Amino acid sequence: SIDIANHINKNGGKAYIFTSGDKLIAIKNDENLSIEERVEEIHAYALNFDSNENIMSAQNETKQLFLGIWKNLEAETKQFLTTGIFLYKMFKHAQPVILDTAPASIEFAKCFEKEISSKLLQRFKEYFAHLNINEDEIDVDLKDRELSSITRYLVKSDRKPPELGTFAYFLNIVIHSKKRIKSSATVKAFVAFSQTLTNPQFILDPDKLLYFLRLITTKYRNGAAHTEPLTFKVLDEFYILLSGR
Repeated sequence: SIDIANHINKNGGKAYIFTSGDKLIAIKNDENLSIEERVEEIHAYALNFDSNENIMSAQNETKQLFLGIWKNLEAETKQFLTTGIFLYKMFKHAQPVILDTAPASIEFAKCFEKEISSKLLQRFKEYFAHLNINEDEIDVDLKDRELSSITRYLVKSDRKPPELGTFAYFLNIVIHSKKRIKSSATVKAFVAFSQTLTNPQFILDPDKLLYFLRLITTKYRNGAAHTEPLTFKVLDEFYILLSGR
């Protein structure tokens, strides 16, 4: 660990070594935790780095990197993005030492999750609340195993927004289910809602938003919560996808 720390410090990074006794390893190997619980535990673990003095410099760098959209991002997104970039740089400085880059990947995924939640799902919930939908139609969707999570979020004030994978599953139904596009009030409402957005085609094209949601969820979010270390190569792919570089 001392040799790794020296390597990182010599290359301009701040050394935080994830050893076999580290909490990260314990989280990823805890068989009592679901994937979702591991994601949240790793997310909380990553946010511990926010108190580090290097976060301030990372924030300035992150703001410049995403200058075109920075003012439109949610406050939490900015926090997650800054932490993710800070950790990404640390792991980059550590190369070619192999470290588990899961914390950075989870933070990048959390950025997407927060933006989808606030700019799409929350707006859809507000749109849905103003529709005059028969309660019997809502009950049908609440009893549908494949739609109940989304419908429950829409009609219950205390429900948290669904995570990326759940929303991706719903979006796949919206795009491909010919049966539910006719019978489901939730699906029909989402299609109508999407038409009120600036670029509905991006939402409803299976090769656009749905493709990215599946990729991020499977490879970079849930993949980071698996037992195996997430390599820097995979993290770097996610960074390029996120930053467009």
